[in-house]
Amino acid sequence: MRLNSEDIGKITNPIVKKQLTDAMSKLNIKVKKKSKMGNIRTTLLINEKKINFDSKFEAEHYKELLVRERAGQIKDLKLQPSFVVIPEQFHDGKKLSKKIYKGDFQYIENGRTVVVDTKGFKTEVYEIKKRLFLKEFPDIIFKEVFKEVRRATR
Repeated sequence: MRLNSEDIGKITNPIVKKQLTDAMSKLNIKVKKKSKMGNIRTTLLINEKKINFDSKFEAEHYKELLVRERAGQIKDLKLQPSFVVIPEQFHDGKKLSKKIYKGDFQYIENGRTVVVDTKGFKTEVYEIKKRLFLKEFPDIIFKEVFKEVRRATR
């Protein structure tokens, strides 16, 4: 029998749920969590190093960027670059944490920094963080790469 996080989530009795998760933990059984966007999490083995990606689409784009880097078209390829789009601040004596935009990739192309975000679809939070990023970092080239959605035709 195979269980995923959805199956465990359907268990309504909290005692049974805890017993099940504890038993699985003792047996070192890991439950695959479904990603919040329904993506298939993907792991690539690059130079004997495992690299995890939030989606198969993101992993495929990384492989394309590696080819471009090896061909000398881009350089300094980095994963998951972070940018502070709203600094830490205080309001009414309370500390408000900084807000970060995290891209999927960053590299140098023709002497300019490029940040890439791969998307299956846009969310409202993503749109807000993107606009804050564009305002705070106008000298960085921002690229969005969208997954082609195949739709059934009638």
